[in-house]
Amino acid sequence: HFRALMQIMQDRLQAMGVRFVLERQAYGHTLVSCKLPAGYSYERLHRAMKDRDYVIYAAQGALKARAFRLGLIGHFGVAEVSGFLHALEGELRA
Repeated sequence: HFRALMQIMQDRLQAMGVRFVLERQAYGHTLVSCKLPAGYSYERLHRAMKDRDYVIYAAQGALKARAFRLGLIGHFGVAEVSGFLHALEGELRA
């Protein structure tokens, strides 16, 4: 289940131009680290996504200022992942 959701997430993120911190195949099925889009701090993107009812997570250590994390832990399905991706795409196009 999570493998398919991560595939959907990674495909859509790449289509939006969001870049991963590691090579795509290095990730498991529940967590992915992404580079912050140009012009965004973590705080700005976190606030914007929270305003759209979604939560992203801060990267840790040396990546804190240039990346964020997305997790598929919990009761997620295609509808929830698609909703998040639609909201993120809307924010990045705003």
